[in-house]
Amino acid sequence: MLDLQTKNSLLVELVNGKKINQVRNYTKQKPLSEIAEEVSQFNQFQRILFFRMLDTATAGEIFTYFSPEIQTKLVKSLPNEMISKLLDELYVDEIVELLDEVPDNVAKRILRNIDTDTRKQVNQLLQYSDDQIGSFMSVDIVYLSNEFTCMQALEKIRQYKDISELVHYYYVVDKQKRIIGATTLEDIVFSDPQLKIDKIIFQVPFLVTTDKKEHAAEVFAKNDFSVLPVVNTAQRLIGMVTSDNIIDIVKEKATSDIYKLAGILPQEVDDSYIKTSLKKLVKSRIFWLIILMFGSSLSQFIIQEFTNAISQNNTIKSIGLSSFITTIVSMIPVISGSAGNAGSQSATTIVRAISLKEVSRTNFISKVLLKEVSVGFVIGTILMVLNFLRLVVYFTLTGDIQNGKILENSISNLTVRDYILLISFASSLSLLFVIIFSKILGTLIPMLAKRIKRDPAVMSAPILATVTDSVATLIFFGITIVVFLII
Repeated sequence: MLDLQTKNSLLVELVNGKKINQVRNYTKQKPLSEIAEEVSQFNQFQRILFFRMLDTATAGEIFTYFSPEIQTKLVKSLPNEMISKLLDELYVDEIVELLDEVPDNVAKRILRNIDTDTRKQVNQLLQYSDDQIGSFMSVDIVYLSNEFTCMQALEKIRQYKDISELVHYYYVVDKQKRIIGATTLEDIVFSDPQLKIDKIIFQVPFLVTTDKKEHAAEVFAKNDFSVLPVVNTAQRLIGMVTSDNIIDIVKEKATSDIYKLAGILPQEVDDSYIKTSLKKLVKSRIFWLIILMFGSSLSQFIIQEFTNAISQNNTIKSIGLSSFITTIVSMIPVISGSAGNAGSQSATTIVRAISLKEVSRTNFISKVLLKEVSVGFVIGTILMVLNFLRLVVYFTLTGDIQNGKILENSISNLTVRDYILLISFASSLSLLFVIIFSKILGTLIPMLAKRIKRDPAVMSAPILATVTDSVATLIFFGITIVVFLII
């Protein structure tokens, strides 16, 4: 089997040799998506030459697989006659998607090369905002009259098969073009040819043009259909949404949420990382990093105040902690890091549950908050034990555990070993409380964001990072001092 480089070389050779029949046969032997990937590596002259060798239908299908950059270059370079034929092979929603991606001058050329009816349909789709179903629905559909027989319905499907999307479900409308149900191609084909179409219909959920993309994804998730009808506010059928559209929506939504949870502005990032410019990458990431940097001032203030208290306050100084400031401060990254990770786990889980409509105000306390507190207690207890054992091993290796020397300025007569073990215990106990607190915070922030009608994914990451660091440090220092005061 030939490798990709050999294949590319073969296709380049056929194109450069202007061997039209062999090029056409080559495109029939492989998936068109792979052909598009190969042609994407060509120079512009070779791409134009390649397109001139293809039949219009194949050229149109391959064109849809190209990146917006290559599509733009082709539209700029091809003659008007060929552009018109190419656009005739595209569905209206594909033309709209192309118009959204190309520069204004290229968009104008595309609009000049489509017929009047198609332009009306394009303008209809362009009137909707990007997050509405009307902006990406397909209007190239076949609808059937409820007065048709199965024979008449099949004849209409045959008549429009080349200009409409072939699907499994077909929608039946009344005289006012209001949807009254759906039927399948199998039912039409295998039923009595003279049977009225309204005898084999069933009810289907539908979408409205102004519905949000997320709502469409939810409806598809709840219903086992590969395509759903779209109606306008007057309940008249005007289009449909396919599972392919929904896959794109889900992919876009998942990518957006991942970026938001990482403190990246998704609207500033292109679909392809490789094609995203340095300026856009910086712009998408810098905002929340600045917020987090200034938010960390609170942690800095807490650390400074406690270290000053340990080294200068006579009461605290008398218990001997001033000699172990370096040891205590070195444990802060472990505590705050564990807090941030634990909170992020809860926040990510709750954001997903909110998106799937699994969480509501009625079940939040009993089904969500208490569960996360329980999870935090179990995880915190495990980490508390493991952290104490880790510190014992660590300080054994450093030799501090073996040090039985009593500190001169301490009134407690504790040895260095005693101080190390107590600090390790205080650190581990703090970890338990910090984990529980982080779980609670990671649960509350997404719900609070939803309550005030903000995006939970956007608010969770920066607030968690700032608050958990500060509170974790506060809890750690507080528990450490209390433990030694009690002893």
